[in-house]
Amino acid sequence: MPPSDATPLKSGRRHPSHDRAEPEIRRAEQLYRAFVFALCKANGVSSDAVLASDPRSYDRGRSAYPLGQIRLQARYLTVVEGRFKQAVVAAACGVTEVAVCLGLKRVEDMRDDRAIENLMDLVAEEVLGTLCRTVAPSRDILFSAARAQIGA
Repeated sequence: MPPSDATPLKSGRRHPSHDRAEPEIRRAEQLYRAFVFALCKANGVSSDAVLASDPRSYDRGRSAYPLGQIRLQARYLTVVEGRFKQAVVAAACGVTEVAVCLGLKRVEDMRDDRAIENLMDLVAEEVLGTLCRTVAPSRDILFSAARAQIGA
């Protein structure tokens, strides 16, 4: 069962400048949650455990390691596949921009492993494909209206 939007992320206070970007931050948070859910499903981990754990914690124990890896991969996919700025993803996930930047580098290194590369490609395709199917009808209407305006 996917986590609800009511499930709070363990995030700290947001900077006042984030108020202007609040709608974009909310969209990034929703996409991040979708990636977390899909990655948890693929890895057999509880998405509630990932979302409830503190992303700023330094717990390096065996039980916390998979949770941290899923958070890193979900942030990576939100930035790269979702095309959100690192600052927006940092605000959505309750971490610093530096943490997002360093996490992106770690995941890039992890993607050298073909199994991880394939998993992340499948997860991105699943999540973004689902979003495209739900948005596609309205997008087709927009494209047909645009084509009519240019006479194509």
